[in-house]
Amino acid sequence: MQRLRIIFALVIFGPLMVEPVLAQQLVQDTARVRARQMDQQREAERKRGLEKRFPVGVRWVLDDMGGKRPPAGVEATLRVDASFRASGSSGCNAFSSGMYPAREQTLMASSPALTRRTCPAPVMGFERAFLQALYSRPKWDQIGDTLILKSRAGVLRFRRSL
Repeated sequence: MQRLRIIFALVIFGPLMVEPVLAQQLVQDTARVRARQMDQQREAERKRGLEKRFPVGVRWVLDDMGGKRPPAGVEATLRVDASFRASGSSGCNAFSSGMYPAREQTLMASSPALTRRTCPAPVMGFERAFLQALYSRPKWDQIGDTLILKSRAGVLRFRRSL
């Protein structure tokens, strides 16, 4: 008889007792999901805060490309203005294009417009390698007065110029 009363009580009142437990579990699960989302958002904001701002309005002169200096008498430069327009000298020719920093300190660029001067073969080879490294979505970093661009095509190391 006692069993029958317990079963009857569970059938009648069981759902009323279980429902608050399920509701409490749902609230806890929702709170965990929100906490996880907030942690992810804070982490993304922290990472964005660590990313540097690309130095616009600065003229950079190439010091070396892959550890080698430019040919004698050749100066390669880069300048990105506040509207993210890049310009400079590639050793023989002048170039310009759109160039802007993207996520994870990557430089994105449109195809460059170039003048069409012809220079000696070593200078033209240097220019080709320089432009390929510059326009191959390099990762960039600035350390003091040095700008470093790293890509599969090579490493460009610039120094700040007046």
